[in-house]
Amino acid sequence: MKLFYQERGEGFPIIILHGLMGMSDNWATVGSRLSGRHRVVMVDLRNHGRSPHEDEMDMDTLTQDILDLMDDLLLEKSVVMGHSLGGKVAMNLALKFPSRVQALVVVDIGPRAYPPHHGPILDALEKVPLASIQRRQEAEEILAEAGLPADVRQFLLKSLVRDEAGHFRWRFNLQAIRKNLPYVGAATPTHLVFSGPALFIKGSKSDYLNDEDALLISRLFPKASLAVIPDAGHWVHADAPEPFLQALEGFLLTV
Repeated sequence: MKLFYQERGEGFPIIILHGLMGMSDNWATVGSRLSGRHRVVMVDLRNHGRSPHEDEMDMDTLTQDILDLMDDLLLEKSVVMGHSLGGKVAMNLALKFPSRVQALVVVDIGPRAYPPHHGPILDALEKVPLASIQRRQEAEEILAEAGLPADVRQFLLKSLVRDEAGHFRWRFNLQAIRKNLPYVGAATPTHLVFSGPALFIKGSKSDYLNDEDALLISRLFPKASLAVIPDAGHWVHADAPEPFLQALEGFLLTV
């Protein structure tokens, strides 16, 4: 599969992977900042953004997509950073193919299994009558009536676009995402170790990482450090962009 990606800057490469129902555009601000020192490759995972849609979307398939992209771009090694689902892919890549990862950055996700919990979001998205709505505001009102918070609605609506016929469509593949929810939240391998530099970034208001996660992280990623960003939730880079970038850039200077 040929993934869509956006590339900026020159220097040692850093690959950025978005979270579930996100896309590379979510990382435009971070990518622009990092492009002063790095060759930044912001990727749309399969079934997201402008990448192709396929039924299969387990962790190893997502990881192989990134390896194929690295081969296409002639990247023998790269810093790999991922948020949420993208963080899972980044960890899987580092553990199974450590020779391809110079350093690892994981944003607000851990190695453990996460039970499927996006069902209410998918239910709300499926209530939007894409063939008949005329304005984006109509979609937002339906998502609001379904109980989705404003920040989640705005995040999802970034993937609402018009097709060639002028009808609205979601850029992400709702059917494939629902089918593969049990797989995308699966635990990373626990018998492997990535011994390279690693940074885990957590939002102080997020519950995606806990004390037990820290113990598992230290075992699988023995050189890992943790940065907690104040006043940030799960979307750390959007909630507190400057503190997030300061933590990230400080780490990148050491690898």
